[in-house]
Amino acid sequence: MKKLEDLARAKYEIELFLLQAEQWRLLQDSAFRAELLSDNCSIGLEFGKLIFAFWNDELSESWRVLGYEINEERLLLSVSRQLGRISAQIELCPVEMDTEVAREIQVRRREYHDLICDVALKTFPGWRIERAATRRDDWRQLSGIYTRLLLDKRGEKIVAIGVNQQESQSAINRLLSSALVWHDRVNQRIPSENLRRLALFAPAGRALALAQRMTALKTGAVELELYEVEEAMGTASAVRPFDQGDLIEKSAKDHIWPEYRPLKPDPIRDQIFALAPDSITVDQRPTSSYESLRVRGLEFARVYKSKGVAQFGIGDSRKQLTAATFPDLARLVGEIISHRRADAEDKQHPFYTLQAERWLEEILRNDIRALDSTLDPRYVYAQIPAYRGDERGMIDLLAVNNNRRLVVIELKVTEDIDLPMQGLDYWLRVEWHRKRNDFRRRGYFAGIELSDESPMLYLVAPLFRFHRTLETVARWIDRRAQVFRIGITENWRAGIKVLLRESLN
Repeated sequence: MKKLEDLARAKYEIELFLLQAEQWRLLQDSAFRAELLSDNCSIGLEFGKLIFAFWNDELSESWRVLGYEINEERLLLSVSRQLGRISAQIELCPVEMDTEVAREIQVRRREYHDLICDVALKTFPGWRIERAATRRDDWRQLSGIYTRLLLDKRGEKIVAIGVNQQESQSAINRLLSSALVWHDRVNQRIPSENLRRLALFAPAGRALALAQRMTALKTGAVELELYEVEEAMGTASAVRPFDQGDLIEKSAKDHIWPEYRPLKPDPIRDQIFALAPDSITVDQRPTSSYESLRVRGLEFARVYKSKGVAQFGIGDSRKQLTAATFPDLARLVGEIISHRRADAEDKQHPFYTLQAERWLEEILRNDIRALDSTLDPRYVYAQIPAYRGDERGMIDLLAVNNNRRLVVIELKVTEDIDLPMQGLDYWLRVEWHRKRNDFRRRGYFAGIELSDESPMLYLVAPLFRFHRTLETVARWIDRRAQVFRIGITENWRAGIKVLLRESLN
């Protein structure tokens, strides 16, 4: 694979495959190497090469991909490193494939397939199922997690999709994005005038994200319907889309925008910071019990102010900071600084590859106008907790432009089908708090009066790292949330250069 379009196609197909499971078993030359979470492996294009990377607490490796094959539920990669001096065959398969759990998952999805067909016929009496599928369709970018239905009644159609209650919450949250893609694929062969209904079937009690996201979609002639399924009963009940305000009485404490407080002197943090004041930054998350110290986005230490202690290390391997271990911390900081720079010699080193989005975030915090010259560099807030019921997320960046209009910025360095909807989640929460003047009360954007306009939403990623379905999903978002795609250079670590800026809705 040498042509850019071939590499891009391979990258896309491999990333789509990696969405199918949350935990993977990796074999190298038929020998077991590691079990990995989906967040601990990535595929990317770097300087005209397709790079597969994986890491955990014990290892971190990157390989150039020379060829690949997707064989049912397995991914086979022909790889090399060190300028081709070392070559290997890497095999990835879902952890559950080699266990009894795999058979249970397959049986469960087949049973759900049959159940949701019955539920759909009960929900829509007089209709018949024209098509039902629970399998991956890479060509159409459709996941095998969901059951997709097409119902017919004298030429009128209902496009439907469902997910079973044993899937992860993140998979359930992605149901809306997958539904919009499924509707688009059906619409390519059936006239729009016959596709006036799109129905989502989610597990009972787990449709909160979907219900909120649906309040900010422009459906036009399409009636968007959400149902919660009681699988044990084989029944479905309609759910009304609702906004953030409907949750207040249930969980009022979670809907207080976190208070912004400037850093106060701390002897432990200040001692660590003095090791490399030009490279170390301090993240103070409003609701966190500790301060996070980072070098170009990579966390290496935590200071627990209430306890008067600090820990250091990468990932979950942390040591207590004492006078005896302080030299170890100093060495760690030096190593990170040496490897975590744009011109690093070893771009496969974990200190270079880990927490890439946080590195991008820090670059933008320091030079937000490189992204958009209208943004005010005085007001850039990062990693703000945002709640939805029991779920907690982090807004990547919140900024304001010269017209005093809020801008929600969602960052990605790898493809993600749910990027528009994740950004919309945060937009909804910011908009809800903006209308209630919470930012002013909690100490944000001091000295300016925010515009009464709704926030804008920026989706930012390297230009070739946007998911192929981005436009399909984003064009459904209502114009109240003006959504922009901002594509930056692949080599963003050396500085932000915008290659593409376009409205998506």
